[in-house]
Amino acid sequence: MNTKLLLKVFSTILIVFLFIAAAYSQTCSDGSYQFSDIQAIFASNGCTGCHGNQGGLNLSDYNNVVTGGNRGVDGCGAYPTALDFLIGKIDGSLTSGMCGNPMPAGTPSGTPGMSAGDIAAIQAWIDGGAPEFCPPACATLDLTLTFDDNPQQTTWQIVDAGGMTVASGGPYSNPADNNATIVEQACLPDGCYDLIVNDSANDGMCPRRSSTVLTGINIASIGIGGVSNGIPRVAAMCGNYALTDPAGTSIASGGGRFGTSEMNNFCLSGGVGQLNYQDDSAYQRNTTDFTPQIRLLPNVATDKITLYYALQTESDIHINVVDISGKIVQQYIRNAYDTPELALNISNLNEGFYFVQVISGDVAVVEKFVKR
Repeated sequence: MNTKLLLKVFSTILIVFLFIAAAYSQTCSDGSYQFSDIQAIFASNGCTGCHGNQGGLNLSDYNNVVTGGNRGVDGCGAYPTALDFLIGKIDGSLTSGMCGNPMPAGTPSGTPGMSAGDIAAIQAWIDGGAPEFCPPACATLDLTLTFDDNPQQTTWQIVDAGGMTVASGGPYSNPADNNATIVEQACLPDGCYDLIVNDSANDGMCPRRSSTVLTGINIASIGIGGVSNGIPRVAAMCGNYALTDPAGTSIASGGGRFGTSEMNNFCLSGGVGQLNYQDDSAYQRNTTDFTPQIRLLPNVATDKITLYYALQTESDIHINVVDISGKIVQQYIRNAYDTPELALNISNLNEGFYFVQVISGDVAVVEKFVKR
């Protein structure tokens, strides 16, 4: 083989290798796949030439892919869902003419239509919940603590919806001066949490007076909070805390006169708190008008989905799970002051396309999900 021909063959092999490697490269930092990665695989295998504008399945449209083309969500025969059917079309398991031809077009019956790497990447995407976008990276929150004259009494923790402590700090050493301020950081993924600030002396973040001017009067008995042993604390020396998101907005705060502990609930969506729902793929802060929002994580699941909501309501909250025909298959009622999240058990639902309705007073918000 002459040198020119050898270089040509080597170049061709290198280009093919790079093309295949790029076809199922992962763009998510955690090594998972998002829909754009799967779109690249479809494109590299020539699938989008037909299934971009014809054939009843648009492989460039996320909702169409996860819910199915003109066959809907029922798949075909042994393939109970649209995504199972998609794998069956390309992995060589589809042999029945009742289900159409294997894909890409021209693939012999019973033969894989894509490389093992491409098929494995699509299957990994499906097994990961078929996300449209990469899982959000954790958001770095700042917890600013200004102490009273006993910082060694202060501890804090952040607890997730499952009751697990995901960040904590304290107790702290005595600073040189009273009311010293420090900043702690915690990096959290989207979800709802409780920030709990504790005081081991049961007097919150306010110091006690050193004199007993009011000896003989049990101030606690006359309803003045934040008093220990009948001795009031000095308000001017009280400490406080504030938790801020990456945008600098305070999402939890407190301090001063509390006893053993004080708890704040907060939620993160898209890496920041107090977000307003815009559409299926975007969340945006709006500081002048509040828009009710809900979010389902994940939106393609088999057993459980967690609902997060923000409504700013004082009425009871009615939550309905509705199938594609409009029938209500699950119902829940929540108090306006309950924690704004709810785990939905969907294990007993048939596979398919569903909606979650969140209704309170004249406010109604709807989001969709897919049961696999």
